[in-house]
Amino acid sequence: MSRWHAISCQVSQVSIQDGVPRCGSCGLTPALGELMATNSTTTSIPPIPADPQPGQLSLWWPPSVPFATPASNTPFNQIAPVPQDRAAADKLTAEESTPENSPARPSIYGQSVRGNELRLLCLPAVDSYDAPLHLHLEVYDFNDCPEYETVSYTWAGEDGDGALRRPVYIGDHWDVLLQTQNCWDMLCFMRPWRGTRMLWVDAICIDQANDVERSSQVANMGKIYSACTSVVVYLGPDIAVPIQHRKHPRRHRLHELESDEVVPHFAQKPSCEVSLAGILKRRYFSRVWVIQELLLSQHMVMRVGDVDFWADAAMSARLSSCLPGWSWTTTTAPWVQFAAQGAGVIDDISALFSMTLHAQATDPRDRIFGLLGILPKDSTQKDRFQPDYSLSCQNVFLGFFAYCILTVGMPQILCHHAFAPILSKLPSWVPDWTLEKSWRDMFTVLVNPDPLKIATHIQSQPYHHPQSQSFVRRLKGPANQLIRDHRPWNLGAYVDRDTGALRINATQYLRLSGKIQHVGQYNTDLRIFAMEMKSQGVGSVGVPREDAFPHVVYLVSKDPLYQVVCPKSELFIVDTGHRLEDMLYLVVNPSGTDGPRAYRLVATCVTVFISDPSIVREELEKSRLHRVYPGVPRQTGLTDKGRSLELAHLQSSLFDMLASGFKFMDLWWMSEWTKMAVQKLFPDVSNRSCRDLLPTYAALWDGSDELEKHYLSCVSPVYKPRLESGYIVLTFSGLNMEPICALYMRDSVMNWPKAYPDDTSGSWEYRIAEYDWTSVSEIDSLPTFEKLVSVASRSGIDMRFPAAELPVALKHERDDHWGVGMTKLMRTLKHVGKGTGESTLSMVTRAPRDEDHFIGCASPGFPVELREDLGIFGSTYMISLV
Repeated sequence: MSRWHAISCQVSQVSIQDGVPRCGSCGLTPALGELMATNSTTTSIPPIPADPQPGQLSLWWPPSVPFATPASNTPFNQIAPVPQDRAAADKLTAEESTPENSPARPSIYGQSVRGNELRLLCLPAVDSYDAPLHLHLEVYDFNDCPEYETVSYTWAGEDGDGALRRPVYIGDHWDVLLQTQNCWDMLCFMRPWRGTRMLWVDAICIDQANDVERSSQVANMGKIYSACTSVVVYLGPDIAVPIQHRKHPRRHRLHELESDEVVPHFAQKPSCEVSLAGILKRRYFSRVWVIQELLLSQHMVMRVGDVDFWADAAMSARLSSCLPGWSWTTTTAPWVQFAAQGAGVIDDISALFSMTLHAQATDPRDRIFGLLGILPKDSTQKDRFQPDYSLSCQNVFLGFFAYCILTVGMPQILCHHAFAPILSKLPSWVPDWTLEKSWRDMFTVLVNPDPLKIATHIQSQPYHHPQSQSFVRRLKGPANQLIRDHRPWNLGAYVDRDTGALRINATQYLRLSGKIQHVGQYNTDLRIFAMEMKSQGVGSVGVPREDAFPHVVYLVSKDPLYQVVCPKSELFIVDTGHRLEDMLYLVVNPSGTDGPRAYRLVATCVTVFISDPSIVREELEKSRLHRVYPGVPRQTGLTDKGRSLELAHLQSSLFDMLASGFKFMDLWWMSEWTKMAVQKLFPDVSNRSCRDLLPTYAALWDGSDELEKHYLSCVSPVYKPRLESGYIVLTFSGLNMEPICALYMRDSVMNWPKAYPDDTSGSWEYRIAEYDWTSVSEIDSLPTFEKLVSVASRSGIDMRFPAAELPVALKHERDDHWGVGMTKLMRTLKHVGKGTGESTLSMVTRAPRDEDHFIGCASPGFPVELREDLGIFGSTYMISLV
């Protein structure tokens, strides 16, 4: 844009000479050749800010997204934090700007347009079509403005030429504003045959060099197009042609263009098929900005040949009525069916972006900004979701995807992350916005295939062990009620404003530590991967199982998992809570540098199956019983219920496990048989609570080097428990020693069968007074036993056994009654500790914590063997996708 008069020229007197303006006061003409040469490389699109450096994103847009910093961990839900370099600019919003604080503007625009104002152009009639384009600009308040029309066109035209090469003269000084060829053609076409036409044309009515005004006016485009009397669609000079044989065009409804009733006339044959379907194939309808322009206006006029075709909100209904075979879905612009129906007519954000996925924009940010005006009516904080052209592409798209996930509630966006990130500095959860396929997949509602059909397909393939592959189980919702109420996936979720990392709540499922193989295909999109995980093959008491089969994990995914899964990969579940089956499976790899719960999202799965050897053993036992006892029914297949593993069982909490485990052990402890099973190690067991013994068993399961220390602390000091020369020694004294002697020696004396197996029976030794240590096995008769009791009652007796045998003694004690419950509890807690890093001893001795509700633990419905063999913990916590 340029003022071409002499500086001394105070009052311009412009006239046209040979088609060029000339000032009668200063005698100058515009140096168009020089101006065009200066702008030869300039396009109609202002430069886009560069992407910020990694770790310095300063995210804040859109304000409805919770952005936070890890240090504070406090989401900015009320007022989004504004980066320091944005603070000054935001003070100069178009709503608040004044002439005093407005930046210097070229004289063509003067002061910035305020947020409640719009700038209109006044296009006068001319005597000749070839006359120079001259117009005036006027600013009005939205509530006090004349009737006006808007124009919908493409800056670059059908040939994509976006160079600024044609002069448009503005104002009394005839200042030069270079525009594209298509914009210039459009303005020539729009000139009235008499009088003045009031228009709003974005390329001219918005100061494109002023980011603040540009953002403000783009945000107001919904209001601008909704309030206009009509929007004129300009399809280019080959379609919108001047009227040659009369002053005015014919007028017909738009649906008549598809019929043979109305035939537009052209001086030259147009470049496209002259029908509605043919017109919709033009480049114009692929541009993102025209979507809201046509949807928001109440009336649309489109010149085709010598006919003005018009449409209103009833256009689509008329078309369907007159042409029953017409289908919008087969066109390249299905959104046109909603023309003139206003904002929010497409009531779902997924439907909106799905219907407009073919839309294009020269400025990539307009892929988002161009649709803000027609977001669904119930879009959260839509009034705060405004365009800002000071943002880089990266910040715009990252903010938009965060808005979809956290504000709208569309976590399925994570399934479309960039498998190979377009830029390594992007967070791994961000989709590749440069690919049309990404947009199509993100906003297309897909119905996942029936998991039972996939299971049946897997079972029919010879992938692995014929036994293990016959019994596959899958996870099924809903989630644990407490998790749904107090830790859903989005509670406290936010995006790191500096790094862009997404923090959400997820449930840990599997550790993918085995070797993964691509073993098959399910339909054209889904691949089946298998990972064999060797079963530990141990029973509840550590006895090897001869009938152990390997676990096989089947992962169904569209991603090539074999390229990204490593021995440290894990599988997390995001329970969206929309439907019972709405679970997202995220395959993640530890980032290594961003903290213990920071991961890179490398793939997603549609569903996951696990072969369960415990079912194989049950089936083998049923087959054996069926052969021996023909009356016993034999199960021939698994129903969906039989295949399912419950997500609620996976999420059973440590808090509940400790409470129920202690409760049942307290009940078992009331049995005399239970107390007799541990009385040799804990002689005063009848006066003790079962929980007094937990530190000893916890230290045993932890493999603690201080097992003897914890054991001695659990024995009553009355017996002076101590460690001497590698032996654990207990001292007994009193008037009646027969019960003590009977406890340790009666099995040998009476030759009774051992109700409670104890590998230390032959290792116990006794000592009386100054005598040496003697094995209890030498007390082999009743007279000898009675004599020993008599001496011990006078002088007392010491009992000992090798400290090295304490683990064996505790393990064999736990095989009996109360010990079975103790085994289950300790085995479970030991596995929980592998996931949390907390020792079993700490868990049984500390007070319950609120976080225990969210730490996964075993439940009757989720086999402990699966948890141990596959690294399943089921804890729900916040993870960071970096």
